[in-house]
Amino acid sequence: MTKVFISVLLFLSSVHLAYAAPIQFAVVPQFSTMEVAKTWTPVLSRLEALTGLTFELASYPNIPAFEKAFVAGTPDIAYMNPYHAVMAYDAQGYKAIIRDEKMLAGLLLVRKDGPIQKVEDLANQKIAFPAPNAFGASLWMRANLTNIYHLPYEAVYVGTHQNTFRQVVMGDVAAGGGVTATLQKESPEIRDNLRLLYTTPNAAPHPVMVHPRIDAAIRDKVQAAFLAMAKNEEDQKLLAAVQLPKPMIADYDKEYLPLKALNVQSFVQ
Repeated sequence: MTKVFISVLLFLSSVHLAYAAPIQFAVVPQFSTMEVAKTWTPVLSRLEALTGLTFELASYPNIPAFEKAFVAGTPDIAYMNPYHAVMAYDAQGYKAIIRDEKMLAGLLLVRKDGPIQKVEDLANQKIAFPAPNAFGASLWMRANLTNIYHLPYEAVYVGTHQNTFRQVVMGDVAAGGGVTATLQKESPEIRDNLRLLYTTPNAAPHPVMVHPRIDAAIRDKVQAAFLAMAKNEEDQKLLAAVQLPKPMIADYDKEYLPLKALNVQSFVQ
């Protein structure tokens, strides 16, 4: 009887925490912590208004720190890159609930006035990437450079997309990986000095993932709130700022699990 009573107490405690405690919402640090807070705080405020839940934004200084957190299951909900979704599912059973309808591609950029004219010109050169497992800008890009072009090069990891673009402009590296969303947020001074060299094939974009400890009713409520925001003109502006301008329901098995079959995991560090 005592064991049953303790089990009931533990169950009730977990339900209480799932509903009453702030839900920790983590965001992959493609940008600085200041930029993440600026764009995501209004979104979380709207989610609170629509769901009656309380959210706490969790920011990380770099992508490896973010990866360590979700692999350990620390965030309740996390916006992450496509292969992070595979890592999070395998490590903790995170469930994909929302993604944007626009597909994702990696961009390989060089200095506009530089000598590099084709991918093969980058043989044995330094190429900058935000982090090893940043998907479109690094993981997916490196997989394609190796599998399609068989290109020998030196990878340099510089922490963020912003740092990558600046390394290219300053001439510290021959090229750098990025994605359209982060490139568009750069100043004209940076964008105008970059030239697109190569674009990867498309992949499903960053999903919002929910840890399985979060009650299914809460998970569904958050998913419904994102979809409701997509129908409101003011909310659409908030979603556009976080690269979710047209959210739709995500399907892990169809959209993210296939990345394993493409041997992307062999490039994970």
